[in-house]
Amino acid sequence: MAIHRTFDRRQVKRASGPDIDFCDGVVSTRILRALYDSEARLHELGVPHALVGGLAVGAYGAPRATKDVDFLVGEEAFVHHGMLVSFRPGLPISSDGVAVDPISVGNDEHFLRKEFESAATSHGIPIIGLEPLIYMKLSAGRHRDLDDVTRLLNATNEDPARAYLNENAPDLIPLLEKCLRHGESQ
Repeated sequence: MAIHRTFDRRQVKRASGPDIDFCDGVVSTRILRALYDSEARLHELGVPHALVGGLAVGAYGAPRATKDVDFLVGEEAFVHHGMLVSFRPGLPISSDGVAVDPISVGNDEHFLRKEFESAATSHGIPIIGLEPLIYMKLSAGRHRDLDDVTRLLNATNEDPARAYLNENAPDLIPLLEKCLRHGESQ
């Protein structure tokens, strides 16, 4: 019964967007401090960014413990030296011993670039939209990522994710359906 109430609460919260407060009590304060510190640094550097990964999953109502902070970052996060690419000086890659992973938009992921402008915020943190988050998790395809998708789908309606994937990555629809079936069997 407690699980059902939790999902109801998440669905109510979902209507108003992601909320990083869902991570309180689940994610360590050290990780949350690294989140705020690294976001402030990215903002200061003028690097477009949006929270992704386990913390973003938590903000959409399916919190879990995580050991790092992941941001989707714009091209401004990198310096090109001919064929070599490196991180821009000052780009946070750790904070207080917590890894901060800047994730670039892939060449074939042009649809993710608009996420920087449309990201909802929670406590000043830009957070990627739910549908692109599901896309990124399905694309990664690791067990943890697929479990995250299942948990997100249990807390929301899969139709927006399906429409987003149909438009941007139809090859991932079978994996989405697998996560849906797995969620129904739980």
